[in-house]
This record gives sequence, structure tokens and C-alpha cells, in this order.
Amino acid sequence: MSQFVKIKFINKSNLFKKIKGFFKHKNPIKYAKYRYEWENTPKQESTRSFPIHLGIEPTNACNLNCVFCARRNIDYRFGYMNFELYKKIIDEGSINGLRSVKLVRGGESLLHPRFVEMVKYAKDKGVLDVMFNTNGMLLTEEKSKEIIDAGLDLIIFSVDAPDREIYERQRVGSNYDLVEKNVKRFIELKNKMNPKLKTRAHMVYTDETEHLIDKHIERWKGFVDETTVNRALEYREELCNKKFKCRTPFRRLDITWDGDVYACDPDFDPKGRLLIGNANSQTIFELWHSPKMRAIREAFRNESPHLLDPCKYCSGA
Repeated sequence: MSQFVKIKFINKSNLFKKIKGFFKHKNPIKYAKYRYEWENTPKQESTRSFPIHLGIEPTNACNLNCVFCARRNIDYRFGYMNFELYKKIIDEGSINGLRSVKLVRGGESLLHPRFVEMVKYAKDKGVLDVMFNTNGMLLTEEKSKEIIDAGLDLIIFSVDAPDREIYERQRVGSNYDLVEKNVKRFIELKNKMNPKLKTRAHMVYTDETEHLIDKHIERWKGFVDETTVNRALEYREELCNKKFKCRTPFRRLDITWDGDVYACDPDFDPKGRLLIGNANSQTIFELWHSPKMRAIREAFRNESPHLLDPCKYCSGA
């Protein structure tokens, strides 16, 4: 029975900060349209001609071995995305209304030797919202300046457990003080170089660290634009029998470093049952409108996730 981490997202930012962040964007009108599409396309169960968002994995290699990471329970083949494949994906998106790209999935994106170029290429091609997560260990001052110069829109710092001992025990291989130093220096630099770059402090909490959520929020108050928390849960392939309407197949696709395209985050699908195709040999447009994607959307329109594998194991949370 496959086991992997399931994450429930909880946004701890208040409404005022969300509104302020909205108008902070460099292109507020285009950004407003993009956020409207993001929220309302799934509700209307409609399908744009092209995904609103692509999750693109520069690499699934990582410099840490976190206790709650899916990589501990899934047999990954590790590698780095070819830059020509990346350009192919972005080029197609740029002429088809791609709004948003998240350059991360199963690893630490800063390990990719051309990561900064990836950010810049997407921005030069007109992608409105380019973002990524980082554990902060490799966020040197030089690298920070390069990322800011490249035009990044959102950086998400994975800064769990505001307790040095617990943090370093859960994020195996990390250094609490170095991460805090790197993150705070990045924020100082971006405030000088590009104040519009949005920052988020993110915590994955466990039973051991749930009592530290308020401390996490307080720790980063006044430094970042928003704080968020996730609940890390052990996921098992057990029938849920819950009817729900998933938003994912109506607005995004996920692409691994080797070009495999999934209808959902591959961590939720370790056996590859939601694999749609591969971007090396197919276009994103073809995959987005493929019979398999249409069947997945139709199942959710009919509130029939129990007909899909592995969706029948998901609670829809």
C-alpha cells in the first residue's frame, strides 16, 4: 500500500494583506483577470483553451531529507529538466494565455544550474506570476540578487517549526540559523531592488509542531507579506467514498523534470495513474484536451470521483 504525504493548505494572511498584495502586482489589471479565472473557472466547471497554471519541476533532487517528504516513500528517478524542454513549454504557454508558473515540485529548485534563467525566460515571455518554494539553505546573497533581478513574483520560504531543535530534526540536513539569516537577507535585498516581489513564510506542521503555528506567524510578522501553514498527513490508499469537485483538472497541469505531464501532483499518484503524456513529444494543448483529461473533468462534473483511480482515495480537502 502506497504511503505519501497529503497536504491541506491553510492561508494565515488576513484580508487586508491579501488586498494589499493584489494591488502590489506590477500589472494589477491583468493580475486581477488571472485571479478571477483561477477562482471561477473550476466553479463554472469550464475549460480554458490552455491551462491557467503549470507546475514545472526543474529538479526533484534535494539537499535535505525532511521527515514528512513524499520522497521517503516513493521510488523516484532523479534528474534535472533540460532547458530546451523548458523553453518549449514556456514558448507554447506564452502564445496560449498561460498566466502562472510554479517552478518547484519534488526537490530544491535552486539546485538546477539554470534556475535563474528559467525565471527570467518565463518573465520575458510574459508569464504574469512566476513563483517557487525554497528551503533557504542555498539562498546566498549572490543567488538572491540574481533571482530578484530575474523578475520573480513570489518566493515561498519553507521555514517550519520555529524551534531550532525540532526544525533540524524534521528538516534533516538543514541549519536553522543559516536559513533564517538567508531569508532575512533576501527580504532586505528585495525591499531595495524590487519591493513588488511577494514573500511568504510557509510551515508544514505535524503533531509535534502544531502548537508552534502561532509562534511561526509571530516570528515572521513584519518581514514577509503573508504566512501560511500546511498539515502534513500520512496518506493511504483507502477508499474515501466522498463526493467532491476537484478544482485541479479545470485549471492546471503538473510537469516533472523529465517531461511527464500529470493531471494532479504526482505525489498524490505514485503509480502514475493520472499520467497524461509527455511534453517532449506532445504539446501541452494536446494533453490539456486529451480524452483522458476530458474524462477526468467529466467525472468531477458528475460528482463521481469514485470512478477515478487514485481520486477515489482522496478526501477532496
